[in-house]
Amino acid sequence: MEKSIYVGNAKGIKNKQGEIFGYKLNIDLTVINENREFITEWTDKHGKTHEQIVIDCFPLKPENVTEYKTHSVKINTWKPEKANKQESQASDSDDDLPF
Repeated sequence: MEKSIYVGNAKGIKNKQGEIFGYKLNIDLTVINENREFITEWTDKHGKTHEQIVIDCFPLKPENVTEYKTHSVKINTWKPEKANKQESQASDSDDDLPF
């Protein structure tokens, strides 16, 4: 399991009924820039290039909650496993068909 990369904190914003309806995030962009391997780049239909990163927001343990922070924010470091080339080539082969 990879080590978590924490980039900030968040506070739940409550409505008049006391229900959380959003979050105010405090993110350290320096930490994100130091971990650019988790940033993906894509181009829209107009040719403009965009960068994005997936972050996760988790509630803090009750003893760590303060007036200013209720959640922890970290980079989502999950990456899909690369398939073995031999396995993908074997599945594409038509040699094992019964006819």
